Amino acid sequence: MRHKYELIIASNDRPVVHSLHNKNLTFYVFLLLSLIVISFVIYLCNYYDIKHTTHQPFLHRYGPLVRYKSQYFVNPKLWNTERDDNSDDVPNEVISRSDMFDMTADDVMVFLQIHNTGGNVFLNHIINDLIVDNPCNCESNRRKRCQCLRPNRHNSQWLFSRLTVGTKCGIHPDFNELIHCCDRVLDELEGDSVKRRYFYITLLRDPITRFISEYNHFRGQEANGKASRHWCGGREVMQMPECDFRADVTIDEFMDCEDNLAINRQTRMLSDSALVGCYNRSYMPSEERHIVQLRSAENNLHKMAFFGLNEFPRISQHLFEETFDLVFLDADTHGLHRYRRSLLDEFSAKTIDKIKRINSLDIKLYEFAKQLLFERFAKLKNKNSKLRDQSVSSLANDNTDITNWGDSEDKLNS
Repeated sequence: MRHKYELIIASNDRPVVHSLHNKNLTFYVFLLLSLIVISFVIYLCNYYDIKHTTHQPFLHRYGPLVRYKSQYFVNPKLWNTERDDNSDDVPNEVISRSDMFDMTADDVMVFLQIHNTGGNVFLNHIINDLIVDNPCNCESNRRKRCQCLRPNRHNSQWLFSRLTVGTKCGIHPDFNELIHCCDRVLDELEGDSVKRRYFYITLLRDPITRFISEYNHFRGQEANGKASRHWCGGREVMQMPECDFRADVTIDEFMDCEDNLAINRQTRMLSDSALVGCYNRSYMPSEERHIVQLRSAENNLHKMAFFGLNEFPRISQHLFEETFDLVFLDADTHGLHRYRRSLLDEFSAKTIDKIKRINSLDIKLYEFAKQLLFERFAKLKNKNSKLRDQSVSSLANDNTDITNWGDSEDKLNS
């Protein structure tokens, strides 16, 4: 009887164990297949997100920024930041101090300096002419290096630029290079990992004048030296497009090399180059690439705390002062405002037309920037009674005591 019972139990147990084993195996196979499918879907979504950026709105498209501990593109709520808002009503509420640049906190002004846009002159204007509690201090040696320290800390800088931190992010770092570099460089310099807010600023210049200025600057260099290093997506770009220019390169040769980074430079430096495969031209068709770059540059410019235009220095300076609640000295301490030189007169109409054609993205970006600048100034006029009666045209033509930074830089380089 005992053996019979055991036999029954054994015979009953065997199918149960076998059934459980099959169920576990099925579950793990299903789980593995699910993970494979999910991974594949994520891959396809990321691929689609990059390759088909032109079919979706660009606002808030920069997912990689969430990996960083600091906040980028802080835009003080002085301006209506929604691009599709056509309302003429400007809110009159007082802006919260938490939205403003605070030099005593961990806010950093980051200058994205584009070649031949007057950046050197404007940067010196910020360093030397701003009325602040703790003025910037510069070493008077061949390689100028400045410290713009916070009034309450001896090792923390509020200005990130080539004069304050050097070329640790590159000689002229673009948007993508800066967002992957600022935190790391400041952490190293200050010896501490801090959550910061970055207020991006930049200058733009008439694309035709800027292109000619870069051409003249290239020809005026005694030695062109090695090409500067570039990064994209946090990695160094090992194969950069380049042109084999001599120091006496002609304007036609300068224009004809499609790898010349001077072409549409403002659009390229303000856009997120990772969206178009960095410098890989085969990543997407050129027409789609141009659309992605332009929209990305427009969106980034729109979200910047401040940008100025060389051709409207007085309006630009008013916007800078209002944005950062800082004031420049009344006098133009550089004494370069009388310098005016029409670079366009140096070349034929045919050459100018070709410069316009190959820099079509920069021309579109500049028109967008000009419209946005005037919109911001219109909002500023409604807030500032001293400016309320002044028109854009009157301020645009009144540059008697303020320099056109690009013209001044051309004079210094000539």
